[in-house]
Amino acid sequence: MNKSCSIFFLLVVLLGSYIFGGYTWVNPIRLTWNTSPSSHPVTVEDSLNQVHIVWSDKSGLKDLYYKRSTNGGTNWGSLQQITWTGLSDTLSPSLTVDSNNILHLVYEEYTMIDSELYYKKSTNGGQTWSAPVRLTWNAGLSMEPSICVDSTNNIYVVWEDDSPGDSEIYFKRSTNGGGTWSSLQRLTWNSRDSLNPKIKSSAGSTLHIVWHERLNSTNYEIYYKKSTNSGTTWTPPTRLTWTSNNARYPEIAIDPAGNIHVAWEYGDIGDKEIYYKQSLDNGNTWSTVSRLTWMGGESRDPTMAADVNGTIAIAWNDDNSGPYDIYYKESTDSGITWTPLDRLTWTSGSTWKSFLGSGQSGALHLVYADNSAGNSEIFHKKRLITIPLGSSSRNSIK
Repeated sequence: MNKSCSIFFLLVVLLGSYIFGGYTWVNPIRLTWNTSPSSHPVTVEDSLNQVHIVWSDKSGLKDLYYKRSTNGGTNWGSLQQITWTGLSDTLSPSLTVDSNNILHLVYEEYTMIDSELYYKKSTNGGQTWSAPVRLTWNAGLSMEPSICVDSTNNIYVVWEDDSPGDSEIYFKRSTNGGGTWSSLQRLTWNSRDSLNPKIKSSAGSTLHIVWHERLNSTNYEIYYKKSTNSGTTWTPPTRLTWTSNNARYPEIAIDPAGNIHVAWEYGDIGDKEIYYKQSLDNGNTWSTVSRLTWMGGESRDPTMAADVNGTIAIAWNDDNSGPYDIYYKESTDSGITWTPLDRLTWTSGSTWKSFLGSGQSGALHLVYADNSAGNSEIFHKKRLITIPLGSSSRNSIK
């Protein structure tokens, strides 16, 4: 092919992408060079196109660290340590941002005999952080917190706690920007464990929670409940799966139309796949289950996000090619159809604990840990999206 034909072909490809839409993932950027393992990253993008990442790093005891990008993930600022406990591990961060670009962070402080939840916020884009506020004083272990904000900037936290003798789901809220917090509210009463809750908000003061619950000695199922009044009252739990095996680690996303999307892993060790359900009527009814992977290895630990254009994105870890790498699918029609499988990482080691975040720019941000260098380090990868002609989006190319 001569030079003029090559240029013409490239223009056709770019024009086709612009007319029909599509996405591109940029090369990953390594964010840490530590001598100790870095893991469990989470990320958000605020309305100023700033991207914020928090993760856990084990240099002796685990503490939380932070970085930000002020240009959408192209360049990154310096490393900032944001917890110093000296006596316990800080881990399992969950991060969100409100309409005033205030960052809200919840995490657990863990010792061999106790685990409690703490909260911090930053009102200046991550430059400084408030003193920690303790949220729990329970006899058991308070673990795996999840945080979100609603359209009026109320803050909500759910977590699992084994104080009753088995793990149950609990809830707290703040209606004044984290200044004070409600008393804890218990949301599940199961004779066995209820674990790994995730919370999201939709229009008004509606909250949505998913978790996995142990039914017997052999299997877990996925459950859902909602509140339409900022968590004052809650619906009875809705069971989303009926399996003969383990349906676990659900993730939830709410698109701009208010549709609810849930993904989870299902199966035994060595044979796990990713499954999906959606509700188009605010959680009142649910679609049938859709299987999204047929990988032959372990497809596990899904992470989900919905971008401002309504695209539903799912990433997960899979060991089909040897070490774990990250794979991806997305849907632009509320989960009815999905793009072909897209592999996002090709590493010599394993990538794990990935997390998808979205923001008002329309981009998606994937953060993950990768131990290819011999030590687990944090990486960031960004998806750019081209919006089809005729779209009502405020930007044509993101």
